[in-house]
Amino acid sequence: MKIVLYLVALFIQHSISAQENNFSIVYKCIFNKNFDRGTSLMTYTANLKIKSEASLFYMIPDNPNDVAGNGLEVSFATDTFLLTAKNIGKDVLIFAEPSLEGTTKYFRDTLHPLQWMLTDERKVIDSLECYKATAIFRGREYSAWYCPAIPVANGPWKLGGLPGLIVEAYDNNKDLYFILTQLAYDKDHSLLVERDYPRNLPDFVGYKKYWTALIRKMDGALAATESNSSCVGCQTKSSSKVYMWEKWTD
Repeated sequence: MKIVLYLVALFIQHSISAQENNFSIVYKCIFNKNFDRGTSLMTYTANLKIKSEASLFYMIPDNPNDVAGNGLEVSFATDTFLLTAKNIGKDVLIFAEPSLEGTTKYFRDTLHPLQWMLTDERKVIDSLECYKATAIFRGREYSAWYCPAIPVANGPWKLGGLPGLIVEAYDNNKDLYFILTQLAYDKDHSLLVERDYPRNLPDFVGYKKYWTALIRKMDGALAATESNSSCVGCQTKSSSKVYMWEKWTD
């Protein structure tokens, strides 16, 4: 897909002030919802809205019916996926997670938590000169191609912090793949970016505790169901298994 390039010249010719730095960026995303256990690809339209030092990223499935599980699995999903809010000036990153109750829970994380290794590897992506950076982050290896001519230290999801806008990014298995498709000036999304989030949010440690408690709750529900079963002499014991994109262990 051809990238809208007219803003690139604007970036090169002028030092963009914070007040002028209002942009709407669109990525195409391909995500393997069966990561670590098979292949089932979904396509998303991923939006990155930037206003001054604040940004909001969210993904909308091109086919919402693809989100559902297969009957044996439960998929936790909302209308948007990987929703992430950043504020560079305040050193804040907030991400959203769906809950069993059908609501959205918010957690905070380190702003741009990936420790990038910059390389001299270079390629041109639709007329944009890009350079490669790599990082290992929570159990996965990522590669990102960023464009120094677009001096925005941001990118899709939690990716960012590089000396240029991320144009393309993926993990080493390409279970998660982003490619920039549109870049436009936008002054009409301030309310979207500057929305209020709950204060005193739990951090990533709290996020792990939340899921640990939730898994125990699901296992307890399975155990209670089996104890009421009419099966005599059953020796099996069910347990829930949760696959997380960001891998973590206690």
